[in-house]
Amino acid sequence: MVDSLTNVDPYMALADFADYQNAQRRSAQVYADKTAFAKMSLMNISGAGIFSADRAVQEYAENIWHTHPVVVAQPRPQKVAAAAEKPAEKPAKKPTAKKPAAKKSATKKTTKKK
Repeated sequence: MVDSLTNVDPYMALADFADYQNAQRRSAQVYADKTAFAKMSLMNISGAGIFSADRAVQEYAENIWHTHPVVVAQPRPQKVAAAAEKPAEKPAKKPTAKKPAAKKSATKKTTKKK
């Protein structure tokens, strides 16, 4: 297997392995420098531009596959009127029980004579 990968390698599995190792080494060095890594990350994000999966598929369809969209008629949803419901009846008011009047205090005021 080693001989096949190092001498024959029909699937090019190890063809760029040395470059891969160099890239890994370089990325580890940059990652160790947090400021440089943050700067490179922000530059990468800002350079990405707008990406839309829908737009990408549309561009592939036009430029690579040379196809055009097919419009499929969609049935419109039918509006179904809700069945008119009888408004709920309010419960009859219960007669309120009369509360007994508060008892008057039977304490007498006494005045002291001097």
